[in-house]
Amino acid sequence: MSGLATRPAEERGDFGIRGVRPEVRLAPVRRWRARAYMMAADATSAAACLWLVSALFFDTPITRGHLGVATAVLLCFFACAGLYAATGSSAIERLRLRTMATAAFSAILFVGIGTPAISNIAAFATLFAALTIGGYYAEFLAAHLLYRRGLSPATAVVVGNGPKVEALVRELMRRPVLGLRPVALLTPVSRDDEPSPTAGFAGLPNVASFDALDEPVDVVIAVGRSSLMALHQLTRNRVQELASTIVLADDATEQSLWLATRSLGMVTGIETHNTHRLDRSPLLKRAMDIVLATAAAIPAAILTLLAATAVKIVDPGPAFYEQRRMGRNGRPIHVLKVRTMYTDSDRRLAEHLNAFPEARKDWEHRFKLADDPRILPVVGSLLRKSSIDELPQIWNVLRGDMSMVGPRPFPDYHLERFDEEFKALRMSVPPGLTGFWQVSTRSEGDLEAQKADDLFYIRNRSLWLDLYILLQTPPAVLTGMGAK
Repeated sequence: MSGLATRPAEERGDFGIRGVRPEVRLAPVRRWRARAYMMAADATSAAACLWLVSALFFDTPITRGHLGVATAVLLCFFACAGLYAATGSSAIERLRLRTMATAAFSAILFVGIGTPAISNIAAFATLFAALTIGGYYAEFLAAHLLYRRGLSPATAVVVGNGPKVEALVRELMRRPVLGLRPVALLTPVSRDDEPSPTAGFAGLPNVASFDALDEPVDVVIAVGRSSLMALHQLTRNRVQELASTIVLADDATEQSLWLATRSLGMVTGIETHNTHRLDRSPLLKRAMDIVLATAAAIPAAILTLLAATAVKIVDPGPAFYEQRRMGRNGRPIHVLKVRTMYTDSDRRLAEHLNAFPEARKDWEHRFKLADDPRILPVVGSLLRKSSIDELPQIWNVLRGDMSMVGPRPFPDYHLERFDEEFKALRMSVPPGLTGFWQVSTRSEGDLEAQKADDLFYIRNRSLWLDLYILLQTPPAVLTGMGAK
């Protein structure tokens, strides 16, 4: 680094970025290790699903040789779909690619059997579902293992400075599912500045050179047009040597899925694809709600009965309570919940907030308390963390008051803290039993985080986003992520 710092800027080739040379090293070994982990997870899941479905639906389970061939072919489908690309992609896009590749594989396998009997149709429908869901969770576990080992997701250097950089880094670090792991910052400086890097943000180094990084990078993110121009100068217009370059849009927008660029002469336009949007096919969303709610009704009823019994044992009084919430288009709905609080919860809350001013600030900021005096001991906390108290709302889904996925229906005192424009937008879609907030921020976020999560869902709602939220809900519930 000292050698780079002492040479003239033109000789170093930085042209406005501290000491960075145009050569950007990539990481073939790390990439292939990450790919090997992901492929091993897919192969294990696929082999298990193929053997299980063949054992359930056919007289003779699939042979070892055929199992190996079928698994290898499926991995080829995944590779062609881009699931093992080095530059990373969001979990929602990966779910779409996985589902489409699995559907193509299952269809070809079904046609190859050549006997379209009802039993075979059921077998291959089951196989498709098992391969998609099993593969998703296998990837989920492998991704977490890779992340802990520093192998995945794709590494990224962020070029730029200011609040936008800090917000971007926070978002990437808070949500590994976005597919990029920031490892360093590069701050554009004037040609006359001394190359003395300052302390980084969020534990990331502000490096003077790509050579100073502990590991090569996969993606460079330029925050704004000025950073992109600096990046071009850095590489002497050889940006193509990087694995991938991402330019952060100057203006923030909640709609970020299903976008594509389009050349409009000398300018670039951003095109939104609406073919994925569920509001274009409300019957599909309603059909999905009915199927899922019907399938979940019996196990939910059993868990609800056990929960209600536990509540009655801990605290006398009704095991359920009904609360008025706002549904779609402002229509009032009444949601049913298993009681998790004392019957005099309002009095307990008022006394607690009066006694502890810090708790009042926390309540006004998030409508959540770290030590809530209203919650029943043990049972109440368990029901809330596991979301079992929300299961009676499956009845609201069957009635059509709610959807399986959507913004959660907040109480009036919570909803009134938002501005009128956002409340109107929120009520333009049906409320959900689970939602993007539940699988991302949940109780850990304040009102602004809740608003941001709901806006993201509303602007980007689609079949794939709904499926992603549904698949992410069990891990969020099992880990009690952010629940209070």
